Amino acid sequence: MDYLRQYNVQFSGLSEDVHEFQYEIKDAFFKEFDNPVVDGGDIQVDLELDKQTNLMTLNFRFAGIVQVMCDRCAAVNPYPVEGKSRLILKLGEGNADDDELVILPRGEYEYNIAQHLYEEICLSLPLRVVPCEVTGDTSMCDQSVIDRLENMLVDELPEEGEEEAIDPRWEKLRNLNKETE
Repeated sequence: MDYLRQYNVQFSGLSEDVHEFQYEIKDAFFKEFDNPVVDGGDIQVDLELDKQTNLMTLNFRFAGIVQVMCDRCAAVNPYPVEGKSRLILKLGEGNADDDELVILPRGEYEYNIAQHLYEEICLSLPLRVVPCEVTGDTSMCDQSVIDRLENMLVDELPEEGEEEAIDPRWEKLRNLNKETE
């Protein structure tokens, strides 16, 4: 968890104005989280912090490459990601009912943005991740796995002109349907 300290945004000494920060996210960042979706990456994050008296608006923009497992062949390949998000920090009391709003107790002087960044990066990935479709490089997929999957499908299909063997119990039910007609 000490590694993630570099993602603490100290806002207590900042003037009421817009401040800009930059962060680099590398493989070690992703190792801090328990999620097999992202294995590593190289991402540039730009943060614009608009500080007011009891309210701070954090606008994030990120772009880079993450290492993810292909949903087609299970090989780990690079995948481009980019996105933007907003987070509002409010000093005060109470609970926040909004995903964009975090209420911090008065007296707090910093906020760690690592969890927010991690979630936004993961959410920027599509439901089905196939890196070779994005890059157009079909050599990225593990061809031995693709061949094995295709052979499994071909082996299950009946030969042309050959009928599928039907369980005798279902055959009796099929005959029942013919009797009612």
